[in-house]
Amino acid sequence: MIIKSMSRKHPTFAQLIDYIEGEAKLKSRRYSIHHNLYSRDSAGMKREFEENAERLRARKNGVYLYHEVVSITPSEHLDEHAQKQALSEIVREYLKARGRHNMAYAVLHEDTGNLHCHIVMSSNAVGESRRTRLSKEQFADCLLYTSPSPRD
Repeated sequence: MIIKSMSRKHPTFAQLIDYIEGEAKLKSRRYSIHHNLYSRDSAGMKREFEENAERLRARKNGVYLYHEVVSITPSEHLDEHAQKQALSEIVREYLKARGRHNMAYAVLHEDTGNLHCHIVMSSNAVGESRRTRLSKEQFADCLLYTSPSPRD
């Protein structure tokens, strides 16, 4: 499993949601994850993210959102559906550990050799004015919490 986390200093939620929902990369919304979001359509989600970001205190170089990618290596022992379900479960657990109260939207992409999910995550918890920041150690703990246990 590989996790890549990129922060954005501008509230470009609409641009990122449009990118991850692009038809060239997206085959199905079946495995999409809506974490602390009411809306299920793009316009509603964009509005929710933007309204939540308006609560943030102005800060020079402050982070507004995270674009994260969680990727798994294809398995010869599981069929495609089982792999997609496993990745969805990993992403759900990751979101609980990484930002239990933050807004997040994850979409499965199948445009490369590895299944991967793109995640849009708010930098603040729902309705809060302070950013949720994790130290490197706390972030590493999230990865340990969501990593599958080794098989015996």
